[in-house]
Amino acid sequence: MPEGPSLRRWQELVVDYWGGRVERVAGSTKQIASRSLVGRMLRSSQVHGKRLFIEFETSEATALSEASQSLKSVPQATSDRSSEQTEVEKSDCGDVASGTTSGREGEEMASVVGVVRRGGSHWLQFHFGMYGSVRRDSLARATRANKRGDWKDPSPRLVLHFGASKFLAFYNCRIIWLQGEPRLAPATDILSTDFDPHGAATVLAQPAPVAHTLLNQNCFAGLGNIIKNEALFAAKVNPLSFGSALPQSRIFSLVQEVLRIAQTWKDGMDARTGLQGFYQVYKRSHCPLGHQLLREDLGPQHCLQRPTWWCPDCQPLVSIRPNLVQEE
Repeated sequence: MPEGPSLRRWQELVVDYWGGRVERVAGSTKQIASRSLVGRMLRSSQVHGKRLFIEFETSEATALSEASQSLKSVPQATSDRSSEQTEVEKSDCGDVASGTTSGREGEEMASVVGVVRRGGSHWLQFHFGMYGSVRRDSLARATRANKRGDWKDPSPRLVLHFGASKFLAFYNCRIIWLQGEPRLAPATDILSTDFDPHGAATVLAQPAPVAHTLLNQNCFAGLGNIIKNEALFAAKVNPLSFGSALPQSRIFSLVQEVLRIAQTWKDGMDARTGLQGFYQVYKRSHCPLGHQLLREDLGPQHCLQRPTWWCPDCQPLVSIRPNLVQEE
């Protein structure tokens, strides 16, 4: 599954087309009325954790509708962006969503994105599931045969064309219109400069396996299964240890390893070096010291169980305190 560093890289691809106007669209999506994007300007974009948000100017028809419904009859050119309405209003942008997600999106656990209603623009939210991606000015090509034995190129979900040979292609993603501007929480994004390590440590200290807590996207947005496995090994923390049983110093060490590994991954993508030499335990059979690794699918009840690798020698299990046994 794409994790925070990949989303940050894709955000940089989108930035190149800020101010560009969509000339035509393509792709297989049935989730939105993609033709409504033709003629709209791509204004800006944001990323939070594993979600990408793209802002488009309001279409002329939508602008007239919004203006006619305004009590003050404010012209579209001077729509009041200073008045924020936290309640969700109806949008004409095709399939709309409240900005919250129920159910499972990969390993995300009840991930929530709030919205603030503003006039003059609309936002698309992209979630890339297990195998999604974004490409600029090129299409993905088959690297191996599919289950049928065909060498068929992947089909993009949405392609936005901005001119001759200039386009953005989105693959294997869920696309929804938000009913307002995304209201993000940078203090929970592991690649944000505003990430709150003390708040993260407090969350990790709860009576639950740390491997479960780390994948909660409301607390560690952008942290996925790769970062989880590598950070736990680097901090010498057993994935099944309860956070409440760990010393505070070990919890802070785990938080720091999460941030270090996420940034190292992003730096590698920026330098085009990829993940060479990055994995210490993920999909390995032995740790760097030669110990045999254990593998088990772990996750909270009713959530996706994710493959987890750990070294029982380097990451000894910390016993649960007696008064917490019943809370397991």
